[in-house]
Amino acid sequence: MEIISNINIIFYLSAYFIGGIPFGLLIAKRFAKIDIRNIGSKSIGATNVLRSVKEKDPALAKKLGIATFLLDGTKGVLVLLVAKMFGVSYETQWMIAILSVVGHCYSPFLYFNGGKGIATGFGVLAVLLPIETFLALSVWGIFIFFTKISSISSIAALCAIVVFGL
Repeated sequence: MEIISNINIIFYLSAYFIGGIPFGLLIAKRFAKIDIRNIGSKSIGATNVLRSVKEKDPALAKKLGIATFLLDGTKGVLVLLVAKMFGVSYETQWMIAILSVVGHCYSPFLYFNGGKGIATGFGVLAVLLPIETFLALSVWGIFIFFTKISSISSIAALCAIVVFGL
């Protein structure tokens, strides 16, 4: 019974289950009437929403892609901010961040399938490492401008945040 009342466990479970909400899938089904798990990369993230809906309606694709990115990015942020209000330790906040991303990548609502965790990771890192995340976002912007490839830009930003974090 002590596990149920442990505040860290409550936040860990909340982070994982809220992180697992498949916003990209829900948005694409609701507004574009498509199942993005069967199109493109089959991922539930913003890039696949943008790519998959673009074939049907380019104007709608941008809106849904942005909405997916914002909602996915906010999942971990909300749990982190509430945890901060409760005064949990910095180490616990990092575990909450990790579990939010794990929830997105291995969603309990999609039989442990999910997205790549880019937007959710960006959101939690923006809370925990704001300066480094802003700098990494700049690197992402430079890479996306020159390559037009989201995955390469995201990998470059991830490498940058590691370097800036050191």
